[in-house]
Amino acid sequence: MKGISQTMRRMARWITPHGLVEAHHRKLQAQERKRLEEVRLQEVGDSGRKALSRNADLKGALDGRRCFILGNGPSLNELDLTRIFGEVTFVVNLFHRSPLLDRWSPTYWVGVDPKIKEIASDPWVQEFVSGVSERVRAKSYFVPVQARQALEESGVFAGKDLRYLYQRGDVDPTVEGFELDLTRPLPSCQTTPVMCIQLAMYMGASEIYLIGMDHDWLKYGQEGYRHFFPPQPGDTGVGDWPYDKLASAVVRMWEGYRRQRTYAERHGIRIYNATKGGFLDVFERVDYDSLFS
Repeated sequence: MKGISQTMRRMARWITPHGLVEAHHRKLQAQERKRLEEVRLQEVGDSGRKALSRNADLKGALDGRRCFILGNGPSLNELDLTRIFGEVTFVVNLFHRSPLLDRWSPTYWVGVDPKIKEIASDPWVQEFVSGVSERVRAKSYFVPVQARQALEESGVFAGKDLRYLYQRGDVDPTVEGFELDLTRPLPSCQTTPVMCIQLAMYMGASEIYLIGMDHDWLKYGQEGYRHFFPPQPGDTGVGDWPYDKLASAVVRMWEGYRRQRTYAERHGIRIYNATKGGFLDVFERVDYDSLFS
């Protein structure tokens, strides 16, 4: 009987249309992804899951508008940034040092460095996060969910729309059937602008423009610190990294950008690099000034 049963199963595979087999396979893969997501979410606990669930109202919030993601590369100083006043904008990390904030407010601020959770013990993190809260008058602020308890206890973002994100290195946005969901685990990023791209896509941006993404550390090596503002005491860069470590980090960063490009193309979202110069060659180049003519 056992031999007959195995023969019947083989015959079923032979006569079942290939499309039905593939559809069943995709269904099993989707079910397995959901199961793994539930396992991962257990790591942040019920309170973390509740915090992540607030992000559901951001889905499609941009309703097809274009947006600009600002890196902190020195090329920002060569652009007339007053031209993006009134546009949807994402700024990152130490952007609170920009004098532009004296007369302009970006739409969103994003900082996904896990060091943020050390606000209670690290003076540099305290100064950094306090500076963001005081200087950046954004609509919403995005930080790692792992920093939730420390930030809430500090009260530094009291009265502001603080949003939490949960990123995992084992989440791949290029897998067929994967959909970005800010209420669930997200692909991790080697650099904060990659997370901004994910946010913009989830929020329904149709066109995403990158500026200030110089990404030219391999050219300058030991000079290390390359931003549109001068370094301050306590700042760390990549100047003391061995060249092979730096090169490996850049490769991982490029891979992350390519994964975002693949996801964007699958969903009809266009990403352009409007940076003046720089090394980032993953996205089609456009001239910044031409976007406002």
